[in-house]
Amino acid sequence: MARTTLSKTTLPGGSSSGVGFQEFTWTAADISNFNAFASTGKEVLMIRNVNAASPLVSYTVTLHKVAGRIEVTLAGGEYACTGQIPMAGWKQTSDSNVWVDAPNADIEFAVLVLP
Repeated sequence: MARTTLSKTTLPGGSSSGVGFQEFTWTAADISNFNAFASTGKEVLMIRNVNAASPLVSYTVTLHKVAGRIEVTLAGGEYACTGQIPMAGWKQTSDSNVWVDAPNADIEFAVLVLP
């Protein structure tokens, strides 16, 4: 089964008039098919655990490298953010996407694209 694609939001670049703002949308993790997003090498992944009512409930999120993976564990109400994710080592050869897995829909993702 194909992974569920996460939509991306491009951040505004700086301008002579000052800093721009951009709203973005959080998407709940797909715990059956997992998630992915197209890799351009300019993405940053935001992650949050929306279960603030139960801060002792933690979930581990896995970001897959071509060879290996990294994981972050978030307690209820916590947030995490990656740095810029390069294509080399992260863009999967089977579908050219970056793969991310979470075990519960209390985990939400936002993919931001740097200008």
